[in-house]
Amino acid sequence: MAPGGAANVFDNPFGRTFPAARLRSHVRSFVIDENRTLLKSYLQFCAIGADPGQSGGIAPVGTANVGQVFPAIVAKQIEVGAKYDFGAVGVSLAAFEITQPNGFTNPATNIFSVDGEQRNRGLEFNTFGEVTPGLRLLGGVSLIDGVQTKTVGGQFDGRAAVGVPDIQFNLYGEYDLPFWRTSGVATLTGRVIYTSRQFYDQANTQQIPDWTRADIGARYVTKVDGRLLTLRAAVENVFGLDYWATTGRGFLTPGTPRTYRISASIDF
Repeated sequence: MAPGGAANVFDNPFGRTFPAARLRSHVRSFVIDENRTLLKSYLQFCAIGADPGQSGGIAPVGTANVGQVFPAIVAKQIEVGAKYDFGAVGVSLAAFEITQPNGFTNPATNIFSVDGEQRNRGLEFNTFGEVTPGLRLLGGVSLIDGVQTKTVGGQFDGRAAVGVPDIQFNLYGEYDLPFWRTSGVATLTGRVIYTSRQFYDQANTQQIPDWTRADIGARYVTKVDGRLLTLRAAVENVFGLDYWATTGRGFLTPGTPRTYRISASIDF
């Protein structure tokens, strides 16, 4: 914990990261053997940063009550899971529950408010490692049940949480081309991201559809005058999908358009 409860960034054993003023944490791991590990964690924190819905927070720019400060509300996370290391490949499975304030901007009045809590329960599976020589994978899937609780007058209790998809899937892979290894290492990369539908409003009458995005790229690493040179090229959203990436607090976030990236770096 940062001195005096100051803000910092911390991770739990399962990979979720929170920018937060941590109030209390309890993290334990139980190593059964060199391949198997059990983990559990309990975190209590006041989240901070760009999302006022994660704490009492401040009404964001663009709302009628911009700058209004809301009392801080403690968020909690409980998580248990296991990791298994097969050697070249590893897997992990975790179950979690997160309760946090529910912040929303009313589209009719454009007023931001904190209305009750949001409870997210879910399962998360991840895998990582080198499946075959030269082929590496990193990915996972999350199944999430997000609901609103303790809303004013119980009006939206039990409705789906705003901006929380039921399913999230992410798979990244890279493959080293064997026929280029004499002068350097050429690697093809790719990623697929899937996010299921998300509700836009607290009453669950409006939603944004699910979406799937594909990215591709290539990397070439060689030496020039004894220095390591890395060339990269990538295309994000290779099929040019038009989509809303996420929603929350009464706002919509557009997805990444088709984007081309080229870069080079050299070690001195």
